[in-house]
Amino acid sequence: MNGENDFYLPNGSKVFLESEKNNFEKLITLAKSEDTLNETEIMKKIGNFPPFSLLVYDEFLGWGNYHSKNEEIFLTITDYSDQLFADWIDCSFSFNKSAVRVIKKMRDGEEFSRRLKIRTRFSWVDYDSSIQTMRENMEKGCSIQKEFDSDYSNPPQEGNLFFI
Repeated sequence: MNGENDFYLPNGSKVFLESEKNNFEKLITLAKSEDTLNETEIMKKIGNFPPFSLLVYDEFLGWGNYHSKNEEIFLTITDYSDQLFADWIDCSFSFNKSAVRVIKKMRDGEEFSRRLKIRTRFSWVDYDSSIQTMRENMEKGCSIQKEFDSDYSNPPQEGNLFFI
């Protein structure tokens, strides 16, 4: 990601802009806002826990990644769909084994709740609004993940087959 609209904030945080809808003017305005600068400062103070922050705006989604090696923040801001929102959280859980700090930046609280429920409706995902953190509940693992974790050294028996 090294686009012509990528830049550094005054605090040294790198911002990447992505838009399928060619909304770069709005993205740039949001990225250069005092709000975004403040959030990247919070990400730096928090450091490695949780290492990912998700800023949920009305039209745009921002995700920040803290790199402890050089203490830098990389923030990506993009237009998004409900599917991208859900996929981003799932990837953080799956690949990074990490909780996600989910920060409401939307004007409509009901819409934010609807977007959260895309993932929190599952028993294996918890969201604690007091600390704005979504995490995977390992005691209530995803049913398909349990199948992936099964011991396949024994041949499948009738009745325990599953198809994806």
